[in-house]
Amino acid sequence: MFKELFSSLEGELAARGSAADEVVKRWCNFFAELAAAVEPVPARIVANLSRASGLAAENLRAGIRSQFSGLQQVQREARTWRLPEGKAPRVAIVAAGNIPGVAIAPAVLLAAAGCPVVVKQAGSDRWLLAWLLQAFRARYPGVATGISAGYWPPHSAELAGLLQTAEVILAFGSDATIGELQQRFPGKVLGFGHKFSVALLAPEIFSAEIAAALALDIALFDQGGCLSAQAVFVLGRQSMALDVGRRLAQSLQEAMARLGRGRLQTAPKMRLHSALDRLDLLDVAYFSPETRQFCVAVPPRFDPELLIGHNVVQVVAVPSLAALQQTLQPFAKHLQGIALAVGAKAFPRHAQTLAEIGFSYISPPGRLQAPPLDWPNGGVLLPEVAFLIEK
Repeated sequence: MFKELFSSLEGELAARGSAADEVVKRWCNFFAELAAAVEPVPARIVANLSRASGLAAENLRAGIRSQFSGLQQVQREARTWRLPEGKAPRVAIVAAGNIPGVAIAPAVLLAAAGCPVVVKQAGSDRWLLAWLLQAFRARYPGVATGISAGYWPPHSAELAGLLQTAEVILAFGSDATIGELQQRFPGKVLGFGHKFSVALLAPEIFSAEIAAALALDIALFDQGGCLSAQAVFVLGRQSMALDVGRRLAQSLQEAMARLGRGRLQTAPKMRLHSALDRLDLLDVAYFSPETRQFCVAVPPRFDPELLIGHNVVQVVAVPSLAALQQTLQPFAKHLQGIALAVGAKAFPRHAQTLAEIGFSYISPPGRLQAPPLDWPNGGVLLPEVAFLIEK
């Protein structure tokens, strides 16, 4: 089954005849059109995603629009890619279901580089990529994508057949899931495991606009993605962190009123209530409405036990970048993105230091869910790395 599918995709790519730069440009233009549209995706797709994931429909629309606004941009031209000679590998992507669309960027990049790509979609995200491929083909008739997407249950014979047939496997999900795949398919799995993102703020430039932007970085997808902010570090004293926390809580309440709050399953709800009980026990200041839809905690120091998602964010005072680096050093392999609000002059210098700490995506507030198409997720530079694995 999958040998034939990969062969068909290879035939499409061979007949496409388009240079990678041209393919990437078309995709970027397409994402720009979708981001600017009144509805970035059809209502039926949003309804399916909302029903399966539990996320509110308006939150999904806003999050997907933010994704598309980022995907319309690239940092490198395709002609600068360093790809080895020879046949492009057959790639399977195993997508996680925490937020929709996680496989879009790697699938587009790898197919643009000539790789036939088959995406195993998550059960809660079976619609977005399939619709996107269909819409792209309608927008650019005759331009092959080189991508196929489907859903096969975990541990099914179909999924096993896909992973056996592929020469490279990109896996998104928990560290345990990726470890299991690496044991089953040694030497061909590239894993994107557990990560979290934060924000860094200079309190002297804090404003209502920055608070609203940070609230968006938290609330989109109900804080369920690896690029969702789970901590806000304030360069200053504890009193400054308390002020930021109070104002951020107000902005977060406004954002959630606009975007909606998804339904919580029993286990996440218990984690949220347990976190609030623990804050009470430790006498930690926090801001949370009576509905307990979110929590902005202001602990005296960074607390990894508060990295639970579900719109729980901690605001932590740090005296310097060096202190932030020391705080986050034990979690270096799990760092992902950071929203940086320090003023235009300080931004480049701070960004360089933060990249050295381990952040692979640095953005202004409000843009954490909008990385460019070729963002090196976790420091992984696609499509080059996938070619190297296959070799």
